[in-house]
Amino acid sequence: MTIQFFILENPESTLFTVPLKNSTMEKSKQMELEVLVAIRNNPKAPVDEFYKIFDCCWPEYRESMSYLYCQGLFVISKHETIPGLNRLELTRTGKSRETELLLELEAGLSRIISIPKKIKKPRTTVQKKAPINLIQI
Repeated sequence: MTIQFFILENPESTLFTVPLKNSTMEKSKQMELEVLVAIRNNPKAPVDEFYKIFDCCWPEYRESMSYLYCQGLFVISKHETIPGLNRLELTRTGKSRETELLLELEAGLSRIISIPKKIKKPRTTVQKKAPINLIQI
């Protein structure tokens, strides 16, 4: 499993990818981090189109977003002059939670990287030499 972050205006360009295959981070925390980073990276994304960032996994992320909204980690800001252009913004609590989750992810990845890997010794093959004595011309 990997987390991919991209900007809503150009979903073809991936900003960065984080491998989570061996991570110790729980799935709920991973989703929470993805939502918070997506909100931070897409300040111009209208609330009505925000689901497009998460593509086919939106039902799972919707639950996570509802939980984060109830916790007060982000707010829906209303556009004064143009109605219907509501945006999502991280609160101070949301920014600190994002930092906390990123540090936790970094710690988990650094633990994985610091695990010494067994170095395989190259195999020494014994080359059999043809007996020269047997072949006489």
